[in-house]
Amino acid sequence: MCDVGNPGHHSSLEVINPPNNKVMNWFARILAHYSCVVLLVVAVFAGSCLIVPLIFMKTPDFSDPQMGFEARGTTLAQRSTAWKNLLDAAGSSGQLTVNPRRIKQPQYNVSQNVISNGYGSQETSTILAPNMTALDNLPEDVTGVVRTGVSSIPGDTESTPTWVYALNTSEVFQGSNDTDRNRKVDPIAVLKEMLNSGINPLDHDHNHQHISSDGFFCSSPSAGYSRVVFSATGGGDLFTLDSILSMCHIEAQMIASEEYHTICESTSHEKCCHSWSLGNYIAFLHNRPSCFAVTSEDVDATKALLQMCSHYYHNLTLTPDCQEESLWFCKQVPQQCRQHNAVYNIMYYLVDANFLPPNNCCISSLVNTMLILPIARSSATLAYYHSLDLHALQHGNVEVVAMDFGLKSTLFHECLVQDTWMIGAGGTFVLVCMWLYTGSLFVTIMTVIAVAFSLGMSYFMYTVIFELHFFPFMNLLATIVAVGIGADDAFIFCKVWRYVKAEKNSGISVELVHDALKHATPSMFVTSLTTASAFYASYISSITAIRCFRLHK
Repeated sequence: MCDVGNPGHHSSLEVINPPNNKVMNWFARILAHYSCVVLLVVAVFAGSCLIVPLIFMKTPDFSDPQMGFEARGTTLAQRSTAWKNLLDAAGSSGQLTVNPRRIKQPQYNVSQNVISNGYGSQETSTILAPNMTALDNLPEDVTGVVRTGVSSIPGDTESTPTWVYALNTSEVFQGSNDTDRNRKVDPIAVLKEMLNSGINPLDHDHNHQHISSDGFFCSSPSAGYSRVVFSATGGGDLFTLDSILSMCHIEAQMIASEEYHTICESTSHEKCCHSWSLGNYIAFLHNRPSCFAVTSEDVDATKALLQMCSHYYHNLTLTPDCQEESLWFCKQVPQQCRQHNAVYNIMYYLVDANFLPPNNCCISSLVNTMLILPIARSSATLAYYHSLDLHALQHGNVEVVAMDFGLKSTLFHECLVQDTWMIGAGGTFVLVCMWLYTGSLFVTIMTVIAVAFSLGMSYFMYTVIFELHFFPFMNLLATIVAVGIGADDAFIFCKVWRYVKAEKNSGISVELVHDALKHATPSMFVTSLTTASAFYASYISSITAIRCFRLHK
């Protein structure tokens, strides 16, 4: 850019005549004579740009670290969006609601939860957390089903007692079977009686009894419970005695963890509910104490039962409601296919779709099978997941290939937090390099302050000028990118400043500042422009987080 090695002729940085650019000369004169004032004005302006959005705008919320990374434009994403919109429209205040009565209760915390109806399907109910200090003010028209004890709601993030009220009914029922449904109760009286007896219905009772009618499992499996997928290592058949026993060994290893017994759905103080697995269902159907006691005859008999009943499952006559024989089409299903919903639960939840397919008389190999643990899918399973992650979950020809504990967002957030040290390490490395190159700690600190000011003004334009309220976690990476770009500009200006000062061989003057800006500005502008162009080119991305990150930069 300049010639400083040959003393026989003038350097290209040497300016003989006064500069003709009046604007550049005026700006250089202000910087040379009023540098402190310029710094103060810039600090006040940049600080105001940062303070204004932090005070008057909503603070960025990073509670959902996956925000912006949702798939868009795909068939699955469109179906998921349509399903969510349908649930919202069918809610208590939605456009498609069948309940025109809308009760406004400021003393209640109302939310929507998915509860199990006891037969594997799910329904939406309104959850009310009553204010126990204002029982006398409870509205008289609030009616519904009262359930006490630990919440058995699959997918509930907290193991707390649940009070479920069906707001569109005129009578109050308690219980889950036909006999209990015919018994009316007064929820207000129940709440007052519990409060007067010193029982808080919001307290957690881990030792309640809730064995289902079959006497083996606690309830029916559902998608709200944690799931584990088994697969054969060599692609063999899992519906054999050796594979069943191998899966039993892995299950025993999983439930032996101390963390498991603190979060499992239990029947007594020391015993967790049985998990829903192929081995446990075989043991249950043949009165074995555990899956370790099943025999090859039990396995063959269960396989034959599934083959016989698969026809009724695929033509939709075998449903979870057939256990009570309340539907007319269930009468054509044999009794052994309806008993305890065992066949339905195995076909619907535990075996893969390729096992006993429709219109196929032959039994195909069972490649994958599922284990459903009696623990809700929530962030409470994080410690238990980490304890399993330390062991190799494999026995014989069976291994665990997938898990779903409802920890997708939690693990994503945990990985982001754990990777923050990389951000700090990268920024520290850049600052150390800048300090070593410039040889001045003051210049390094001022460069960092300048980068902070630029980020503040960028955030002001992002939130106030462009009025963008979507601020994903990925936008924080702009800090490291800005430090890198600011370091490049600082390197360029320091290098040019040294050359110009060596040529002038004088102190700071208007001409020195002018020449430094004249030669450094084009280089700094070109480097910043090319970097910005590369970032803005990604604005056409269909990923919202990437688009907002490019705009933020």
